Amino acid sequence: MDTQARLRYLREQWGINDLRVRGRLEKRQKDLWWLTDVRSESGKRLRYPLAELYSKPDLGAPGVFVGNESKVAPNLRESGTYVIVEVSLAPESERSKWKNPLLICADPTSIEPLTRIAGEHVHRNDDGSIDLEETLCRGYIDAQCAQGRDELTKLGEDIARLKQDHADVATRFHALRREREEAELARDQAQREVADAEAKSRRLAQEIEDGFAARREQLEKDARDREAALSRGYEEHERELRRELNAIEQELAAARKKRDREVGEIRSQTAALRSYVKSQIEPLHRLELITDTQWDALFPDAGNTPDQTREEWPEFDGETTQAIEHIQRYLFGRGIGYPWDLLANFHALLCTGDLIILSGLSGSGKTNLVKSYADATGNEARIVPVKPNWTSAEDLLGFHNPLQRAYAKTPFIEALFEASRDPERLYIVCLDEMNLARVEYYFVDFLSRLEDRAAPSIPLYPDDEAGHVLTELRVLMQTLGGIGLNLGSADLEALLGDGRTMTQLAERLGLGDGESFAQLHARVRRMLSGALTVPPQLQIPANVRFVGAVNMDDTTHYLSPKVLDRAHVLQFQSPLDYWDRVSNQIGKADRPTHGIRIPARAFPPRGEYPPYQHEDRLVLKLTEYGRDFLAPLGIELGMRPLRQAIHYHDQLKDLYDEGEGLDLLALNNLLRQKVFPRFSFDGKQSARGRGEQNRDAVARHFRDRLVEDLAPLSSPDGSLLFRASDDLAAMIERAKENDVVYNYWT
Repeated sequence: MDTQARLRYLREQWGINDLRVRGRLEKRQKDLWWLTDVRSESGKRLRYPLAELYSKPDLGAPGVFVGNESKVAPNLRESGTYVIVEVSLAPESERSKWKNPLLICADPTSIEPLTRIAGEHVHRNDDGSIDLEETLCRGYIDAQCAQGRDELTKLGEDIARLKQDHADVATRFHALRREREEAELARDQAQREVADAEAKSRRLAQEIEDGFAARREQLEKDARDREAALSRGYEEHERELRRELNAIEQELAAARKKRDREVGEIRSQTAALRSYVKSQIEPLHRLELITDTQWDALFPDAGNTPDQTREEWPEFDGETTQAIEHIQRYLFGRGIGYPWDLLANFHALLCTGDLIILSGLSGSGKTNLVKSYADATGNEARIVPVKPNWTSAEDLLGFHNPLQRAYAKTPFIEALFEASRDPERLYIVCLDEMNLARVEYYFVDFLSRLEDRAAPSIPLYPDDEAGHVLTELRVLMQTLGGIGLNLGSADLEALLGDGRTMTQLAERLGLGDGESFAQLHARVRRMLSGALTVPPQLQIPANVRFVGAVNMDDTTHYLSPKVLDRAHVLQFQSPLDYWDRVSNQIGKADRPTHGIRIPARAFPPRGEYPPYQHEDRLVLKLTEYGRDFLAPLGIELGMRPLRQAIHYHDQLKDLYDEGEGLDLLALNNLLRQKVFPRFSFDGKQSARGRGEQNRDAVARHFRDRLVEDLAPLSSPDGSLLFRASDDLAAMIERAKENDVVYNYWT
């Protein structure tokens, strides 16, 4: 049997669960200590199994070995002390020595004096008498005395505390009594002062009453005299003001007449040029002073041939949700995956007419969204690359060249002209890499024009240029008629080949300094082209929406608050992150081979934002966030974003059911599109109006509030594509790694 098996055998034979025994300590053989009279904790005397086989029949000799004197605590070094101790199997050498394979020895570290024995476990001698050792009694008495001393000490402490409390109460009682006596003295003094003041008041009242009648009479007389004087002065002043007003009205009437006359002249210049060109269209065309393209610009309803392939597509029937699903499936069949939520939000933003800024890493599908949406809806996308050297509005809109008397157009302005000639389709003009140049340098003036949401327009050049062109054109045509040229049949080639006619024209037109008729013809043609194709005042077509795509890296610029205040920022992730979601949304539905035509008239016209509605639930929530979190962060929420929020919420109604879910979705998207892009501050700075609390703490409280407020929010397929609380949490983590500096764009 191994050691563990022998120990189990001992426990089974003795009927105990562990090897914990009691007995008397005795000192033998100089400083060696033994445990004799070994019993179980219940008092049963323990004998070795099969004891008759060994030379030593019981534990009386040699007993249980404990160790030398250093192993026994000083308070136990008295022979006969009754203790309890844990035992284990003795070493092999000792078992062989005593010829007992079950020999045990004590663990000196576990020795404890035995001070208490349960009644059913009282140790009895062989004759039945109770055996209570002196050490056991003494230990029990010591334990009871120690307990009594502890109780006496605690009682003493309680008495001392009660005495101190009594002393404190007595002190407080005396202090309160002194305060009451002082208050009574102060009350008596105040009563005396009140009595003195009342007596003084009565005396003053009597004095005032005595002199009041005379004073009132004098004041009334003075008032009547002053009223008469003021009345005379007022009448004179009124007559003077009326004279000045009449003079101003006469000047204003004259100015209005002059302005109306000038406006009529300015308007008539462009109209007169167009009318003259229309009346002379055949000879101008034969003389190649006007081309077919210019004719289309003059009469935009002619020559527009829509894409016949798209014309065969089904037209939008007003079911916006189904239309977005169709677009998603159509694009997915062509290898383009955008989640339904993203397409729906982009559609709603187009309906607002606001500037949309698409933000994300290069290659995340920003400009592709513009192209894909336009292609899938039968509309047009125009991508205008922004150059790093753009510094003014002329880089975007072009400019009038005074030397050539013509307008230098840009792809951006040409896209607007094209849209004006094609009002049935929506034109999405996208400024690609919008922030390669500083947006406020070249685009803010144009963006300000868009604030006139009813009829925005752009002045391109002075309107009187049309008058100059008309004058030169009339001179040229009159000169051609004056030399006998048949304008009904003459063409440019025959005219240039007639030397005699060329000589007459040079004399009549006063050509000099080496200028030929061909050069004059080219100059007039260029001037006429500019005047006809580029109007002085361009009305921004209602069927145009503006989008900007931005990347944020070392080569680009941040967007100013003025731009962000007028735009919605739509953040993009990698298309690979969308693919599985799109695949799950579409499932086994068919992939149509055609899109769905959504004509420009299906998009709400740009108009004034809805009026501010103080009780609107969305406005109340945004205002609450502005007060509790945004203002302490240094971000002001003005009237424009709140009216934009109401307008955006109205556009979502065609895509989602109305109710709390729609309100939460609009709130979630507006936080991501309008509020978070303005997060740019040092989190270590003190928050406004929050004492010592810093802005980082406010941002974290804002995140916790959003987690709670947006918890019920989900999309139609069960999970939300983007959650504002997650975006803010990610921004907080980025700030933590960036010395607590918050920046949405990093």
